[in-house]
Amino acid sequence: MNLIDTDAVSMTDLYDSVTIDVEAQGCAVQRAEVVGLVPEAMLATVPRHRWAELDLHEDRTIEARLEAAFA
Repeated sequence: MNLIDTDAVSMTDLYDSVTIDVEAQGCAVQRAEVVGLVPEAMLATVPRHRWAELDLHEDRTIEARLEAAFA
């Protein structure tokens, strides 16, 4: 699923909603995968204890990659 408008829907809310729907059908979410980069502001909205299950890390932000590229 593509999350395009992170101001309208939080990453944690989306993940939790999908998990509930999947479990209602007798299945389980295996993992989340971030393809690409996320805005630093979005990362700040996710509690750190949930980063691993959502495949998040500080170096996976747009800002971190730009900083590394121009350092």
